Amino acid sequence: MKNVIRILALICFAFLSFTLLFGCEREFTPEGAIKIEDIDWRVKNAVREGERYLSLEYTNNTKYTILDLEIKYTFKDDVSDYSAFDGIKEEDELTDEEVKELYILGYNRRRADPGETVSESPLVIDGGYTLAESKHLELMRPDMAEILYVGSDGLGYLVYYDFINDEYSELQKGDGRELYEWSESELAKMVPQPDAIAVSLGWDTEESFSFNALGVTLEEYKSYVEAAREMGYTDVSYEDEDSFRADNSDGDEISVSYYDLEEEMSVFLSLD
Repeated sequence: MKNVIRILALICFAFLSFTLLFGCEREFTPEGAIKIEDIDWRVKNAVREGERYLSLEYTNNTKYTILDLEIKYTFKDDVSDYSAFDGIKEEDELTDEEVKELYILGYNRRRADPGETVSESPLVIDGGYTLAESKHLELMRPDMAEILYVGSDGLGYLVYYDFINDEYSELQKGDGRELYEWSESELAKMVPQPDAIAVSLGWDTEESFSFNALGVTLEEYKSYVEAAREMGYTDVSYEDEDSFRADNSDGDEISVSYYDLEEEMSVFLSLD
């Protein structure tokens, strides 16, 4: 009898150990989950559609899926010659003081699963549409990083890292947020529900419905367009490689747009 009890105890212990090691997820806490040194980021020269630009790319060496990495550059403390920005100063009619407040934003909003490398995302002046050049970047230093990632609980967490002071933002300690929003409205039922890691709703009224989906590949966008056709949106008024607009038999119009750089899909439905 004692041998039986001993054997049962060993089995229970083994099962408990296995569960703790492999089968039982601990409650996720964001503190220390993401470290900037686990993101192998770099700026490289790239060419897109015949135009040269500086691209932010990185390899995700963390345990979590990253949806957005942004790195802000500001002027180095010893910079006194801002002539590299004369063209921007003239074009935007900036004062000397406004030039000194300029920054460069490198962003990459492509989904990066653990171990994955993502590339082809530009560095821009002031987060706008003017592409940054090497002569601009040479005068600047990394200032702040913003990282949006998915915790093991499926929620989204936003972390800021201060390069200058080597500190992480307290937002890392906050609660996560739901990444996938959807509606039970009648209009939401009139469009295909996207299979995406993150969805944010826009319009949700009696006459219009819209949303943005993140982490969407080009193939997933094409599949979504086909799903829209299957739901009756077959009267096509416009279509190209990244846009689709069509009506159904009632005259209701769906518009689907895809943004390759951000891997983002935008959908808008309006009733006739």
